Amino acid sequence: MNGKFAIDVKAERDGYWRARVPDDDGYLVVPSVSNADHVDVRYRTYIHQFNASPEPVRKGAAITVKGLLYRYMPAGRPGPGAPVSLYFKAKGSSTWTGVAVVRTASNGWFSKEFKASKDGYWTAVYKGGSGYLRSNQPADYVDVR
Repeated sequence: MNGKFAIDVKAERDGYWRARVPDDDGYLVVPSVSNADHVDVRYRTYIHQFNASPEPVRKGAAITVKGLLYRYMPAGRPGPGAPVSLYFKAKGSSTWTGVAVVRTASNGWFSKEFKASKDGYWTAVYKGGSGYLRSNQPADYVDVR
């Protein structure tokens, strides 16, 4: 044997974990304790059905940016009341600009309307929290004509 082992344990809260090998009355096992490893227990999140529309859109018309924040707990559920940051990056630029922070509704959906001014990419970011990990959505390009 190579001395490796594995065990599946359900971690239900943040904490430090270590392995301990007890003495076996002095025969073959030397007692030892591993280094501590911190486990951060937070649930995954995902921004589902993200869209910036309509595409294409006339300059000066309304663009709606929307999506659904989903939180993966023992069973996946929408994330109500969570802040979602919306960003815009103009075509040809390398800089994302924060344009709004919206809160999700009780059903997990968020939506914000903007005035179309130039071609570019829209994205949404949930920055996470004490119980949930950060997630962001791939950008959605909108052509402004």
